[in-house]
Amino acid sequence: METGFSVLISIHKSLSPVYFQEAMQSVLGQSRQADEIILVEDGKLGRPLLEIVDLFKTKLNIVSLKLAKNLGLASALNLGLEKCSYDLIIR
Repeated sequence: METGFSVLISIHKSLSPVYFQEAMQSVLGQSRQADEIILVEDGKLGRPLLEIVDLFKTKLNIVSLKLAKNLGLASALNLGLEKCSYDLIIR
């Protein structure tokens, strides 16, 4: 019996759009798709990152958690953990 799982990702405006797109392509290319992807937008993002988020929202079950200001990776991930629906969380 397979168990569902979440993928937890946090992004910040300083993240390279190229690296983010590669990470999302990797998630998309897995043999077993995540049941949900919790994407924490840690502060305001630039247009290039937002365009990639929008592109992958059409392909994956992405739940965005938008933070008004940058809280840092640890805080962003802790907030994202609260949104995960599954006990198994892939980071």
